[in-house]
Amino acid sequence: MTHEATPLNQPAPSLTPLGPNVVSVRWHPPHRPNGLIQGYTVYRRLAQESSTAYTVHIGDNNTFSFTNAGPGMWKLIVSVTLA
Repeated sequence: MTHEATPLNQPAPSLTPLGPNVVSVRWHPPHRPNGLIQGYTVYRRLAQESSTAYTVHIGDNNTFSFTNAGPGMWKLIVSVTLA
């Protein structure tokens, strides 16, 4: 039995504006997940603010849309959740 490990080679997410205050985030699974992927957590942070986490389950097509995105410098992180 092989134990789960940290996923490797996670491609960067892509962002698509859907309107003045809506952004779609899309990503691909890691090339080497090193375990069964249960879902993803998308973290969004505006400069100088704390992060907000959003859980995205595996059946959600690896996309997530943010509303109230507004202008500013955003940091996005897509984290893989293994089963």
